[in-house]
Amino acid sequence: MNKFIIVFTAILAISSAQTFLCEEKDRAANKLCTDIYEPVCAIKQSNLQGGKPLRNTFSSHCNACKDSSVLFVAEGPCEAYPENGTFCHPNSINNKICPMIYSPVCAMVQNVFMLCRGGPCVQTYGNGCQACSSGSFFYTPGQCLNKPEESQ
Repeated sequence: MNKFIIVFTAILAISSAQTFLCEEKDRAANKLCTDIYEPVCAIKQSNLQGGKPLRNTFSSHCNACKDSSVLFVAEGPCEAYPENGTFCHPNSINNKICPMIYSPVCAMVQNVFMLCRGGPCVQTYGNGCQACSSGSFFYTPGQCLNKPEESQ
């Protein structure tokens, strides 16, 4: 039963999450952070050129942004997100120009008018750029297995 509650909580946290840039005021090394545990998944630039960004869980947004290698953060611990997924950079959300390359991805949908069974609402997009520009914050490669049902 406890395992069910933990998984259910993780799904709820992910379905309402989003990504946030670390602002310059958050970067101060001497900035004091509270001890309140509100985990975030920090996305860091890989040391390898062209490498996949690295993920690291921090206890809070404040603690994550003090690390100069953090590009942006997503709500919730990194373990709550699939390993093969990609986070949308906060600046790419609602981008108006995307390439017309078909490489399907499954993205989480943050539409309050949809009802979904068995987890967060997801939708297939033509590529990662299209998913991010739709307002999604996270996607995985390939088409979605289940589709959201629109409420009536």
